[in-house]
Amino acid sequence: MTGVRECGTAGVRTSSAAGEVDVPAARADQAGRVSSASLDRPQASPAPAPLPVRERVCALRRRERAPWPRTPAVFRAMTAGLAILALAACGKKGGAAEEGGDEAEGPPPEVVAQTAVATVQSFPVTVTALGVVDAPPGHVAELAAPAQARVVRIFVSTGQAVAAGQPLVALDQTVFAAEVRRTDVARVTAQQAYERARRLADAGILPRKDAEAAAAALADANAAGIAARSTAAQATLRSPISGVVAAVNARLNAQADPATTLVQVVDPRGLEVHLAVPPDQAGRIQPRQPVHLSVGRAAGGATLGDGVVTGIGAVIDTANGSVDVRAALTRPAGRLFVGQDVFATIDVAEQASVVTVPAAALVPGEEGQQVFVVDAKGIAHATPVTVGERRTDVVAITRGLSGGETVVAQGAYGMQDGAHVRASAAPAPAAPAAEKP
Repeated sequence: MTGVRECGTAGVRTSSAAGEVDVPAARADQAGRVSSASLDRPQASPAPAPLPVRERVCALRRRERAPWPRTPAVFRAMTAGLAILALAACGKKGGAAEEGGDEAEGPPPEVVAQTAVATVQSFPVTVTALGVVDAPPGHVAELAAPAQARVVRIFVSTGQAVAAGQPLVALDQTVFAAEVRRTDVARVTAQQAYERARRLADAGILPRKDAEAAAAALADANAAGIAARSTAAQATLRSPISGVVAAVNARLNAQADPATTLVQVVDPRGLEVHLAVPPDQAGRIQPRQPVHLSVGRAAGGATLGDGVVTGIGAVIDTANGSVDVRAALTRPAGRLFVGQDVFATIDVAEQASVVTVPAAALVPGEEGQQVFVVDAKGIAHATPVTVGERRTDVVAITRGLSGGETVVAQGAYGMQDGAHVRASAAPAPAAPAAEKP
């Protein structure tokens, strides 16, 4: 009968039918070493007789539980490795600490910028529109030949100032004189025919209707004579108004067509601006409201001057969906020209006690517009703001500032939050409200 074998440190106890037999530990260790070597690598020489399976297993377990060999060479290698790892870790921590210390203790970057104070003042509510300069009726004259005729003389040139009644272009009068003579002969003939028909009708020889027809023919002849004399008087074209010659289309010795304008005269004192305003904005505009005009189709052009609204149209233009608003220049700063493009700003209302900053102080932020507020220590803080009405060089702030703060007016682009600002003062934003005319 096979007995039970137990593993121990001193040996292996074997129980069998004959009794318990102790196997010495040396024999067990030898069995374990032999078994381990036979399992780890093949042997070139024939292996000894294998131990029983139970003894081999116990030997392997004792080997796994055996401590690392503590020879001096192994101990020195382990100590050197741990020292190297400790030094590497200390170096990383020290470098990180030095970098963190530099960032925490170093001064913030200094930026040179212009600053301004957020001012509380009145601010106008405006409507902007594009327009064109035009001459109203009565301030522009276009002259053409009264009939087909040849141009024999031109008295003026473009840009020349003229007075009312001054000659502009002379046409060949031969045709007009011939027409006057023809109408004179026809009038005399019609007069004689009427007198003869009237005598015969009074004598009862001719019907009364023949006398009446002769009277009508005489009236037509007289009218033709008057028209011929009037046309002959227009053979020399004269300016009906005082102004400036805007265009001369006449050519010397060329035939003038009645459908072609030969000379255009414009009175610059009566020019007005026609603005195209959206219907929702036109409802806010009233006559006599101030208007600021500049050259071009966008803000920033040369100033033309200030004026007032003179009229608001009652019909929407189907071509562009806008309402015609007329404005007149009352304080000109530049000269207007017919057909000139104009950018207009109309003051429709005025807000009181509004915080304003220079327009250049606004910079894009993560959630919209922002400004950099400089504290007493010169540190710039990015402050989100809500922008209201705008003018060319100043804007109204409806949220984010309360007035009196120092903001970066020039040089805010690219600035970082927390930067140290060395300020050079900028002029405070001027009051944008326009003067009432």
